[in-house]
Amino acid sequence: MYTHMRYPSGEVIAVQKSATLNLRVDPEVKRSAESVLARLGISTSTTVDMFLRQVSLTGAAPSGARYQRRRGRLMSAR
Repeated sequence: MYTHMRYPSGEVIAVQKSATLNLRVDPEVKRSAESVLARLGISTSTTVDMFLRQVSLTGAAPSGARYQRRRGRLMSAR
């Protein structure tokens, strides 16, 4: 299965999706997030994919925790 990703630069690439994640989350958080995402027209799957791509690109999680490759340890946000 392929999906198309559009970057702010206007570049569009085809991305193959074949890995599966099984997650446990708070049911109320899931319902609330799905409601917001539905209004935005974005699926939960696409949102998780976007999140993982950002972590991969930036080396940081949205919480601000950052992995410093040089030192090989997790650093807290400051």
